[in-house]
Amino acid sequence: MRSQIICRDCLAGLIKKAIAVARTSAERKREAEKRALSYLETHFRLEDPPPRMAEQLLEIIKEVTKDHDPFREVKREEIRWGKRLALEVAGQYSGGTSDLLALAALGNAIDFFRNLGEVKRRLRAGLSFALDDRHLAERVLEKAGSILYLADNAGEIFFDLPLMKHLQAGGKRVILAVKAAPVQNDLCLADLGDIGPLPVEVIPSGAFVGLDLDRATQEFKNTLKEVDFIVAKGMGHFETMDTLSLAVPILFILEAKCHPVAKALGVPLASHVCYLREF
Repeated sequence: MRSQIICRDCLAGLIKKAIAVARTSAERKREAEKRALSYLETHFRLEDPPPRMAEQLLEIIKEVTKDHDPFREVKREEIRWGKRLALEVAGQYSGGTSDLLALAALGNAIDFFRNLGEVKRRLRAGLSFALDDRHLAERVLEKAGSILYLADNAGEIFFDLPLMKHLQAGGKRVILAVKAAPVQNDLCLADLGDIGPLPVEVIPSGAFVGLDLDRATQEFKNTLKEVDFIVAKGMGHFETMDTLSLAVPILFILEAKCHPVAKALGVPLASHVCYLREF
């Protein structure tokens, strides 16, 4: 029951956040909130992955407000200060694979439920892993020729790029998967113009929270069959991928920002995780 209340409250918070930043009239905002909260009340089931419910709620909000990307300005702001903050803390990491995995994990502190002040505090505090498979992941990565990197929040990409560049410099093929269309504050194709040229291949995964193979692009599905290793950033990917049967190791890198995810991973709330799931 506790998890049910927590997940429902979190989804209700998502509704309010999305409506607050939507570019539309006050009347449409009120109608969007009414419809989304009604849908949440009548359709929420704990056995259904929260990311799937989040998608349904966001679709309702987009339809009513006529704003297909309500988090657009949020993402632009995240990109601006994500770049600046990544440069600020990057010097604390030596550049080896283990340190760069930690830097990537640190970037997951960026979240649209947190203001800039809180994000800065968390980034400057550094991190210690509650679940740390970095050394095991390094050994598996040594044998991998190709890596599929699943992006998360838009501003987080600057914490991921040093790791991707490092892997690429080591002779690995690195493919970055971003959302094909706007999904919450996740990095999508339309956001790349605000970031500038990326040093790795980029493909669209689809338009969903986390991963949904039934709705993934064909390019993503083809790439998934070819790669030797997956790096999956953020809770949405863990929530939707941990039970998938994939014949490739997956390294989940995230901060456990809610009680249900922390419980599933067996770690304290707000702790960092680098979890290798081998097939």
